[in-house]
Amino acid sequence: MRRQLRLLLPVIAGAFVLTLLFGQLLVPGRVLLERDIPGLHLPMLTDLARLVKLGDAHWNPWIHGGQPLITNPHYAAFYPPTWLTFVLPVDYAIGLLVFLHAVWAFVGAWKLTARWGAGAHGASLAALAFVGGGAFVSSPNLLNLFMGLAWLPWAVSWGEQTMVAESGRDWISAGVKTALALAAQILAGSPVTPILSLLTLACLSLDLLPQKARPVLR
Repeated sequence: MRRQLRLLLPVIAGAFVLTLLFGQLLVPGRVLLERDIPGLHLPMLTDLARLVKLGDAHWNPWIHGGQPLITNPHYAAFYPPTWLTFVLPVDYAIGLLVFLHAVWAFVGAWKLTARWGAGAHGASLAALAFVGGGAFVSSPNLLNLFMGLAWLPWAVSWGEQTMVAESGRDWISAGVKTALALAAQILAGSPVTPILSLLTLACLSLDLLPQKARPVLR
């Protein structure tokens, strides 16, 4: 019983911090209105949802005299989580997007640091530091950047797996996951986050190259 409680403590701590930082966004009627949310993301995602329902989502006639929609990364039109705005009120969907990406980031940071040898409590602390750090906590108002950051630990974790995979099957599996994580960052609409992932993976490859030259080069 005591051992089970010790294993649950990191989960409880993560749930508490995530709820403390982002949980209020799950309350109906609470709307995130800060910086780019009210002036950019809320109107653009509202237009996206309206145009999808009208069956013509390639051009937005209601902003700046008209502009392309699906080619504008701010809409994140091809990023599947954005599609929550099609079935939920847009203001609430934005808050839900922020909360779900915070949870995803926490789990990803936990898995990455556990992979690097941290125990349950160490991985929990690292994950809390990531989702509670200034860069992450201050970026929900830059929604595209925030969603991309949530994929950063996953891209690094899966990318590192491709560098140490001994078998071709393991390499392909990890490589596909890495490609999906990088694609998600690109589709989320911010070019900064996939660049961060690639730079981190480049540093890891240099560190692993002396010991794992063949799989790293592959």
